Amino acid sequence: MKLEMSNRTIKASLSNFRLYCGNILSFEHTKFGSIRIGGTPIKPMFVASDVWGALGYMKQPISEHCMYAQKWAISNTVNPEEYEELYFIPSSDVYQLIKKSNLSESEASEYRAWIDKLRAEIKS
Repeated sequence: MKLEMSNRTIKASLSNFRLYCGNILSFEHTKFGSIRIGGTPIKPMFVASDVWGALGYMKQPISEHCMYAQKWAISNTVNPEEYEELYFIPSSDVYQLIKKSNLSESEASEYRAWIDKLRAEIKS
């Protein structure tokens, strides 16, 4: 998606997503791969596709399990004039996805502990 910007307007259909201007942090886990987090330290928002990919979902589970998903337009790092749309979910939706996943109990506990650690790290 390409957006044309001027000092007062953004010319695009933005009715179904937000333009996100904050920083996206990326974290790596040897077992679960990477996860990107935006939002604020008080309310971190996780890139939904990173979460459901790590949890082994075969199809997008947003409509079934995520109550607070938001679609944000994120600036492309290679070409800042281009944007990509990503779903972001709060930690409550992350925990719901963990609960509904097919991970073993020990893997689910490990993933939940990692999410808890990331939330604590972001808040500090």
